[in-house]
Amino acid sequence: DIYQLGSYRAEDGQTYNVFFSDLNEQHIGIEVNAMWQVSRSVNLGGILGVGDWKYTNDATSDVYDDQTQDYIRTATTYTKDLKIADQPQTQFGLTGTFKIGKFIDLGADYIVYANNYAAFTPEKRTDPDDREQSWKIPTYDMLDIRAGFAFQLGKLDSYFSINCYNVFNQTNLFAGQLNWGDSNDIKGKIVEAEDGYDHTEETMKGFFAWGRTFDFS
Repeated sequence: DIYQLGSYRAEDGQTYNVFFSDLNEQHIGIEVNAMWQVSRSVNLGGILGVGDWKYTNDATSDVYDDQTQDYIRTATTYTKDLKIADQPQTQFGLTGTFKIGKFIDLGADYIVYANNYAAFTPEKRTDPDDREQSWKIPTYDMLDIRAGFAFQLGKLDSYFSINCYNVFNQTNLFAGQLNWGDSNDIKGKIVEAEDGYDHTEETMKGFFAWGRTFDFS
């Protein structure tokens, strides 16, 4: 059971805190990581994750006045069979590491993310006729690479590495919240989103991933 604290707006316009104690989630899936040592200097691998995560019931809770503790009514969230949002339920990709001589090593990860639904708060799903899934974020992929170099610094064994994320720079350098319907001039891949009132692209609020970035250590 998931304990969900939410809010409920009554007919008189007042908003009350609601504590849903029987909101159930189901997490079923499989994850596979495989690695193949091609040679002493080359390793190749693959990853696969497929999940089916959803709410399994419509949760109910009695609503009480925060001050007087008077009973107001029973509130229901209509969440049965809605996908749990904000995490890709399907991921797959390839990885590789390569050594060049004794001192240089390279690595790469290419991952595809799919079946990701825009985030929503369950307590806002109060319409019994609205059983539509939250907006589904389009599938996106990402390639990251790294390089490392081992060396001696005086008498100390040292190591320098540099990482490049989103090698193909497939998204704009934008990390904010926006109304997609007002942003047709912005092109990129959305990696996070907040669901809108009608669960469409036009009303969702999206978060773009950063473009190509680097770090080193």
